[in-house]
Amino acid sequence: MSHIARTDKDEFQPSSNQDRWRLTPQDITSLRKAANARGRGLVAAGVTTPPEACCRVPLTTIDECAEPGVSADDEAKLLRWYEKQIPLLVGRTGDTKAPRRLRRNRKVAATATILIKRFYLSHSMLEREPLAHTLAAVFLAAKTEDEFVSAGELAAAVVESSDEVQRLAFRASKAEQAILSGVGYDLRVAHPHGAARALVDGVDVDVSRIEDECDKLLTTDAPLIHAPSLLAAVACLRVGGCEEKLKEILTPEALDEAKALASQAEPDEDAAALKKIRKRLKRTALWRDPPQPKKRPASSEEAYVPEEGGAAAPAAKRPRRGAAPLPGTFVGAGSDSVAQRETASVLAAVRGEAAPT
Repeated sequence: MSHIARTDKDEFQPSSNQDRWRLTPQDITSLRKAANARGRGLVAAGVTTPPEACCRVPLTTIDECAEPGVSADDEAKLLRWYEKQIPLLVGRTGDTKAPRRLRRNRKVAATATILIKRFYLSHSMLEREPLAHTLAAVFLAAKTEDEFVSAGELAAAVVESSDEVQRLAFRASKAEQAILSGVGYDLRVAHPHGAARALVDGVDVDVSRIEDECDKLLTTDAPLIHAPSLLAAVACLRVGGCEEKLKEILTPEALDEAKALASQAEPDEDAAALKKIRKRLKRTALWRDPPQPKKRPASSEEAYVPEEGGAAAPAAKRPRRGAAPLPGTFVGAGSDSVAQRETASVLAAVRGEAAPT
C-alpha cells in the first residue's frame, strides 16, 4: 500500500480498516466467488430459508455451482446499483425528483455504502435480500453517525402503500443483526470526504463537486483496496484545480497512483442487463416469496353439496350464454312453442301422466 503523508507509518495501521478491510483485487474476487458459490449451492440443495449470518466465508477457491442462476459478476453489478441509490435516499440535496429523501448528513450514506459492500463480501444476494439489507445498512449507519432514522421512515421512503411499508420495515429490522455479524461488528468507517476537504483547504475549487466524486468512488472496489486519503486525492484530481497543492502534500508514488486511478473510466451501467439479473435473482433466491398454488374452477359436482338435515337447495342459476343445456330444458323454443308442447306430451305419456293442455 502506498502512503499519502511523507512518513513511514501507514495512517490506518492501528485500525480495523487496515487490519481487516484493506484487501487486494484478487482477495475481493475470491471472496465474492466463494459467497456466490455457497448461495448457488444452497439454492441447488433446495434450501428455502436463508442461513444464519456469518462473519466471513473462508478465503478458499470454490468451484462455481452447476445450478443456473446469478453469477458473482452479476451480484457485483447489482450491488453497485444499490450502492448508488443510497445517496439518493439519504442525501440532503433538494431534488424535486426525490421528494421523499431522508435528508441526513452525507457521512450516513458513505458509512452505509461501505457497510453493505463489506457485508456482501461474505454473503450472496441469493441468501440475503439486497433491498432489506441495504436499508438495514442505512439504519445502522444513521445510528453510528448520530443521525437516527427509523426503519419505518426508511421503508416509507422506498415503497408506497402502508402494508408494503410495514412488511419492508419488518424485513429491514430483521436484517440489522445479519449486517452486524457480517461486518464483524466493525461499524467505524473512515471516509474520504474529510480528507478531501483538508487537501483543498485554501484552494478555490467547488468542494461539493469533490465530495460528489468521493461518493462515486465509494461505489467501486477502491475503498476496499486504497486508503481514504488516496481516494480523496483521486476525487480532487478528477475535479481539477488543485494539482499544485497535491504535489506539496503527496509523495511522488502516491501522486502517480492517484493519477492512475483518476484516469480510469467508470464502468458502464446496462439497465437492461440489470433488469434481467433482478428477474433471475427473484426467481431463484432463498428469500423469494413461495409460489402461490393456482386456483382451478370448481366442477359442477363440487359446486353444490347439500347439507344434512334437509336444508333447502339453493335456487338454480341461469346458465351462462353458450353453456351446455341442462337435462330436460328446451333449446331454441319459447314457452308456447309447438316443439315444447309436443315434447311435454311425450314425457307425460312415458311417465303415465295426463298430457298437459
